[in-house]
Amino acid sequence: MKKLKKKLLELINLSKERQLDAFEEQELIKLDGEIERSLDKESQIPDKVRKMIEEDKLSELLNKVDDLAKKLGSTNE
Repeated sequence: MKKLKKKLLELINLSKERQLDAFEEQELIKLDGEIERSLDKESQIPDKVRKMIEEDKLSELLNKVDDLAKKLGSTNE
């Protein structure tokens, strides 16, 4: 449990310094879930909900990339 907490705190601190990459984000979510399950089994957030939240973030990112591509395409014409 101490190792999980230490790694979670490292990732949280790192996220304050820079944007985490996809692997780090995934590890952060996994660690958070494991710690939550070990502490409070009744009020934990289901993994399905966590995954939906992550998918929403990815969808938002893809929309921003599409918008940027459109803007770049219109300046090249």
